[in-house]
Amino acid sequence: MTDATQIEAGPAQAPVVFDIKITKASVKGKDFTIPVSAAWIANEASPELYEEIIRRGMEYVLNHFPGVSKITGKEEATLAAAQKAASDYWTELQSGKFKAKGKGKSKVSGAVKTEAMRLARALVKQAIKDAGKKISHYDAKDITEAAKSVLDERPDLLVQAEENLAKVLKPQDDASVGLLKSAVASIAVNPVKVAKANAKKAKPDAGVLSAAKAGQVKQRSKGEGASQQARH
Repeated sequence: MTDATQIEAGPAQAPVVFDIKITKASVKGKDFTIPVSAAWIANEASPELYEEIIRRGMEYVLNHFPGVSKITGKEEATLAAAQKAASDYWTELQSGKFKAKGKGKSKVSGAVKTEAMRLARALVKQAIKDAGKKISHYDAKDITEAAKSVLDERPDLLVQAEENLAKVLKPQDDASVGLLKSAVASIAVNPVKVAKANAKKAKPDAGVLSAAKAGQVKQRSKGEGASQQARH
């Protein structure tokens, strides 16, 4: 076991107190946390606890290297790629490059995330056009992955997304309500679409048998049976 006295405390800019969330004691919207002093960890924790904190913390950090979610499988090439990515990440960490995930961020709603992804996709598509290439030549899933990478580095898109939604979902004044009602009133209902929707709701697909009818044997009429016997 390494002598804890040989391990220096973290950098001076480290937080004085960490609010450690206790998952089992928390519910949605109300987290239970225990404040833990960084100075206590560095100066008063037992050598065993100190090493455990360092080991568990570094295990988490190094196992969450960039792109880890995209590396799956246990093939030799996949393992080699994971080993290289983890080693490169460790080199970056040693040079001081580290950005804490989720630090200082509030929870983002699904609607905001969706809007932010739409903005990120639009940026990727514009970049494709600017490069003189065609968007139709790329798979949608690849554009989405590229957009996720952009969103990771552009948290301002989340802010813009919130602003966009706020403009759309803000409480409407009387003038806005009247405008929307007029807009809806100006739209004519398509009778063909109404008829199709009603027909589909009233009558199920004739080509699909219910589970009960599928197991029934069709009953023949007496006349049908007699005619078949006459043919034989």
